[in-house]
Amino acid sequence: MEREKVTKALTNKELYADFGFSSDKEALEHGVQVGDRVAMTGESVELFNDDLVAGKAMDNRAGVAVLEQVAKEVSDLKLDVNLYLVW
Repeated sequence: MEREKVTKALTNKELYADFGFSSDKEALEHGVQVGDRVAMTGESVELFNDDLVAGKAMDNRAGVAVLEQVAKEVSDLKLDVNLYLVW
């Protein structure tokens, strides 16, 4: 993203919401149309396809969980290097 765009608010035309539908037809069947208003919440929600969930900072939380598991997996290894996990 260009530096100028990083510091400016996005316009309505630049915003999008991903609800997990596989097609326009499926979105319309669930009553979702282009131009519908949406509101952000802090709750996690289930998406309509493939048992997916979405939520605020979900990627950050998943990253922490992965690093925690990596720390557990390597904790008993004898490494010839210093290993730092940062989040």
